Amino acid sequence: YLHPGDWREPEEPAAVAAGDYYFAGGYSNRDYMPVIRAFRKIPAPLLIVCSTLNKELDGVSLPPNVTVLRDVSSESFEDYLRRAKAGIVPLKHDTGASGQTVLLRLMRNARVAIASDVGAVRDYIEHNVSGYLVQDMEGQLPGLIVSIESAPAAAASMGQAARSRYMRHFSKSSLAEAFGSILLQTSRVS
Repeated sequence: YLHPGDWREPEEPAAVAAGDYYFAGGYSNRDYMPVIRAFRKIPAPLLIVCSTLNKELDGVSLPPNVTVLRDVSSESFEDYLRRAKAGIVPLKHDTGASGQTVLLRLMRNARVAIASDVGAVRDYIEHNVSGYLVQDMEGQLPGLIVSIESAPAAAASMGQAARSRYMRHFSKSSLAEAFGSILLQTSRVS
């Protein structure tokens, strides 16, 4: 579970009201097209925050409920993510090193994460407890969004489970404790 992560102290989730949109963000190894196709069938708003380097989105005809922003500051990225109902992390390939930072931000902010079911994210999301792991983003997103919309208390509970998981496994204090334990074991061996 060791990850360098973003160790800002998390705000209390109750202090941040969820907006009326879903969030998909990040640059590397993203597959936004299935998400866009899914949101052609989903009436909820979607905000995609990515890079100008996400060329696959250039010239794409977007449905009216989908907005794409590019190259926003880290603070704006965090604010958009924090105010979303849930976050979507659509990954193209199981490369082992993509999506984790966005997942950590979602977890820290007690937001439900819907992510591609690849090995790179399985340590972060406990399926159906702290988020959702999906095999078919386009096919599964509509049902998950309906579930979140129809049971906001359950979604909030899942977000709290994600935050608890963050605090136990990825926060600065949990990693400092793990590092201290390793140092103690190492000093006993020497």
